[in-house]
Amino acid sequence: MNKILKTSLKTLLILILIISISIPIYYNYWRNSKTINTFKVFSEPKKIVYSEIIWKSDSIQNMLVEKSFFFVPVKIEGIKENLYMQFDTGIPETFFYGITLSKLLESNTSIKTEYSKDSIQFLKNPILNIGEMKFKADKIKMLNRGDVKIDSSFIIIGSIGLDAIVGRTLILDFKKNKIAITEKNINQLGKSFNFIKNASVDKFPLLIPAKIGEENTRLMFDSGSSMFSLVISEKKLAKLKSKKEIEKLCCIGSGGKDYEIYRKQITENIQIGNNIKKEEYVYGFFRLNFMDYIPSSIIYGITGNRMFDNEIIVIDNKNNKLGIEK
Repeated sequence: MNKILKTSLKTLLILILIISISIPIYYNYWRNSKTINTFKVFSEPKKIVYSEIIWKSDSIQNMLVEKSFFFVPVKIEGIKENLYMQFDTGIPETFFYGITLSKLLESNTSIKTEYSKDSIQFLKNPILNIGEMKFKADKIKMLNRGDVKIDSSFIIIGSIGLDAIVGRTLILDFKKNKIAITEKNINQLGKSFNFIKNASVDKFPLLIPAKIGEENTRLMFDSGSSMFSLVISEKKLAKLKSKKEIEKLCCIGSGGKDYEIYRKQITENIQIGNNIKKEEYVYGFFRLNFMDYIPSSIIYGITGNRMFDNEIIVIDNKNNKLGIEK
């Protein structure tokens, strides 16, 4: 009996060891596969140039959040209308709203689309201009989203993903609400930064070392999430210390649908670099429950723009550096 027990324990330990080794290896492989340089041709002026950040508000449970997400003005060469795209490092690839874009193309027939073998529609050879920054791609997906009735005062044409900064540097200036993407050396910015050790920002998703209470962990930085300093799984939310009970709120949008979300005001600090949020509201979302199966040392949850409100952050994807202005 003892021999059978010992054999079983050895087998279990071996399985645990294999799993503990396999998860980081697979996750690293997955990150590499999701890190795509869609815009292989990029040009910019001699000096670093910025485009404006346009904030939009939203509400949760009748609570207005002034900075819920942000857009950047874009021009697609061949389309006369002024367009806007959400800037979202939480997605690996840029995409267009196919319904809205197809409506615009009715009066811009010089631009061509095509379908892949699995019936996904693409815009062929698009050239995007964000201010004086120019991005060229072979093709960009057109997803089945958007509106047939277009609000001409603010036409949202899609979302810009992490692929726009692969091999480049992203500057998010939340003090003056402006954004830049550059291939220039960050030493040319004329600013001093505190660089966060062990940040992993050369692949998707962008991972930032953080401290939640006394626990050292890593968070995904999602610029498409501006409402929250921290979003985690429902199970992790229940474990965090708080003086109050968890609240159930309705609703937040994700992937075109609305979902319930939970929150509580925690007594533990959230720290990234020298940035510390005290008694912050943390949110629990069932769509992040899968993270319970990933070690917190790899990824604990998601942080958004709220964590860096009124700060300037620089993400050097090529050299794997993330800094916050001193």
